Amino acid sequence: MHIVTKLVFSFVLVLLFNSEVYSECLPQEESYKKYVEKTSLAQEYKENETSIKLLKKHLECHPDKEVFHKLAVIYEYSGKYYLAGLAYKNAGKNDEYARIEKIRTQKISSKKKIFELLANNRQKRLLTRYKTRRGFELALFIGGSVISATGLALFIHDKAGGENSLGAQYGLMFGGITLIGAGLFLDPWTYKTLKTSKWYENSHQQLIITEETLVDKREIYGNADKAASKLSYKRFRNTGIGLLILSIPLTALTIYGFFDSYNVYLKDKEEKKENHSEDEKMFEDFGGVMVIHILQLFSFIPAILSITGGTILLVKSSEYKNLKTDAPTVTLNNISPMINPITKTYGISMGFSF
Repeated sequence: MHIVTKLVFSFVLVLLFNSEVYSECLPQEESYKKYVEKTSLAQEYKENETSIKLLKKHLECHPDKEVFHKLAVIYEYSGKYYLAGLAYKNAGKNDEYARIEKIRTQKISSKKKIFELLANNRQKRLLTRYKTRRGFELALFIGGSVISATGLALFIHDKAGGENSLGAQYGLMFGGITLIGAGLFLDPWTYKTLKTSKWYENSHQQLIITEETLVDKREIYGNADKAASKLSYKRFRNTGIGLLILSIPLTALTIYGFFDSYNVYLKDKEEKKENHSEDEKMFEDFGGVMVIHILQLFSFIPAILSITGGTILLVKSSEYKNLKTDAPTVTLNNISPMINPITKTYGISMGFSF
C-alpha cells in the first residue's frame, strides 16, 4: 500500500512540477523582471518565503546561476541549510556548498549529542523505575501467595475439625488474592516502562536527525510512549483477561463464605438461645444478620476490583492496539531521475526528505 502511495505521489509530483511537461514560460528577460527583481533578502520570515517562491518560479524555466545564488543566500539566512547547499551547487559555488555542508554537519552533530544525552538520561531513569516496580510486583505476588496460602490452611484445618476464626480464614484468603491481583494489574504498566526504556536505548535506530530536527522533549517522549504502548497491547490484553478469570473464584469464594458465615452464626445462636429472653433474642437475631450481611458486602470488594482492573486493561489494550505511530517518511530517493533539481527542491519544501 505504501509503495502504491509513493508511486502515485511521484507521478503527480512530476506532472505538477516538471517544467518540461506543464510550465508556460515567459521570456527570460520578462521573467527576470516579473519574478527576480521583486525579491530581496529581508528580516521578516514571510517576505523571504515570498521571495523564495518567486525565485523558484523563474528557475522553473530559466536555471540562471545568478538566481540560484540569490535563492541560496535567502535559504541560508532562513536556516534551511540543505536547500541552501543545493542552490549553491546549482549556482556553481562549490566553495559555498562545502561551507554550508560543514555548517550543516556541525548542526546535525550538535543535535545528535543533545538527543543522545536526553535519550541516555531518560533510558536510565526508566530502567531504574522498571526495576523498582518489578521488585514491588514480586513482593505483592510473594506476599499475596503466602497470605492466601495461610488463609487456605486455616480454612482446611477448620473443615477438618479444628476451630479457627472465620474472619482470619476468609480475611487472609481474600487479602492474599487481592494482593496477587494488584500485582497482576501493575504488570503490564511495568512491562510498558521496560519497552519505553528499550526505545530510548535503540533511539539512534528510530530517529533520523537532520539540521531541521527540533529536539523537543514532549514530542520525543510522545513518540517513545506511543511506540512502547503499541508493543505492550498484548500484555495488557492477556493480563486483563487474567484478572477477569481471577474474579470468578473470588466471587465463588465470597458466595461460599456468605453461607459458611451464616451457618456459623445460626449455630452460635442456637447455643446461646437458652440464656436469653425473647426480646434479647429478637434484637440479637436482627443485629447479627445485619452485621453478617454488611461484612459480606465488603467481601465482594476484591472480586469487583478484579473485574474493574481487568476491564481497564482490556480497554487500554484496544486503545494501544489501534494507536497510529508515525509512518516512515516518504522520500524522493527512488523517484525517477527525470525529476530535475528544481522539482526536487519543491519536494523538499513540501516536507519530503532525501
